[in-house]
Amino acid sequence: MKNNSFFKIVTAVSISLSASVVMAQNVDRESIEFDYIKYPSKPLGKDLKGYTTKVIQSDPAKNKEIKAAFDAALKAADDKYNKEVQEVKDKEKAKNDAANKTKLTAVLNAMQPKDQTATVVPVKETVPAPFYYKEFNGDVLSSQYIKLNGFKKGANDIEIVATLSGFEFSEPTYSVNQTNQHSYTFTYKNPVHLAVSVAGSPVTDMLVANSGNDLRYTSGTLASKGEAEYHWKTNRNSILDKVQNESTNLHMRGIDYALNDMHGITKTKRSADLYTVKNKKGDYNDVVAAYTELNEGLLSLGEDLLIEEGKTKIKAACEKFELILKDSNPTDKKAHVNQDVTTAVLFNLIEANIWLNEYVKGQKFMLKLRSNNINNREERRLDELKEFMTDHKQRFDANK
Repeated sequence: MKNNSFFKIVTAVSISLSASVVMAQNVDRESIEFDYIKYPSKPLGKDLKGYTTKVIQSDPAKNKEIKAAFDAALKAADDKYNKEVQEVKDKEKAKNDAANKTKLTAVLNAMQPKDQTATVVPVKETVPAPFYYKEFNGDVLSSQYIKLNGFKKGANDIEIVATLSGFEFSEPTYSVNQTNQHSYTFTYKNPVHLAVSVAGSPVTDMLVANSGNDLRYTSGTLASKGEAEYHWKTNRNSILDKVQNESTNLHMRGIDYALNDMHGITKTKRSADLYTVKNKKGDYNDVVAAYTELNEGLLSLGEDLLIEEGKTKIKAACEKFELILKDSNPTDKKAHVNQDVTTAVLFNLIEANIWLNEYVKGQKFMLKLRSNNINNREERRLDELKEFMTDHKQRFDANK
């Protein structure tokens, strides 16, 4: 696909003059936010129409094991209790039977000191309710979080599978601070895998970023360690349910981001800076004209029928800015194109050439800018531009 026709940028530029920042005595930096289409870093194919989704969870199998263990513990507690109750009954019966064998025995027993030993009443062991892993509705998660931008859901060209590999947590540790307040902390993790295949052939198989890392939960402060232990014992299941739910939603959002970053065609916002020059006396009509044309070009790119016209305006703005650079004299503060104006023009040229896919020219302007004795803030801005241009070029090359 040709460079000039592939990247369609959907722009909705909003420039707030009140938010403008004075860069130097004659130069203003204007904050600009616009939408553009970010193409995939790993395109799946031009002829693919749609996709299917599925969410798999391994925790339900664990719940069966937990319930079986809980049921076994309940039965063991019941069996033990029933056995102890029967033993008490048997002892009482044997005692009564022996006492009533003969009247003489009964009389003699009546003359003996009474046995003051209390009968031990059995107490049934309490089996604490176990924590059951939350069983999510895979269709709901799939519908809510898995959307491949640029494709229609339903066709089976692309298969997307998210696997919730299992919620894990540690037992809490208890601590006390300098004011003698107690709390407890435990760690947990909830790894999620993403798999994408096309016509049955695997394309992506990855652990979603950070989902395999430990997260940490710390309770509020409590008066004593005993109170902290009791709080964990009585609130354990509700706390675990809460953090499992939160981490699942967090990592499913990670699925959405990773999926579309690699394979989707996504409308994305970009915040950028453009530079203009104060023009009270009309000394900088050329810079203002180029700046205005660049903005008009970006605005035109937001309309399908005006895309080519918009690119033409951006190219024309670049030609004007390059012509202005010919008069650059950074060492002379009084020059028409002094160091500050040169810096402003170079920043505009770098931004513009990214959207024209003219990356070599953009890199040349970056080198010129670095040699222009820019300040630390401008260095950081240039580093951001370089990072963005590198990503933009990689995506452009991948989608040719």
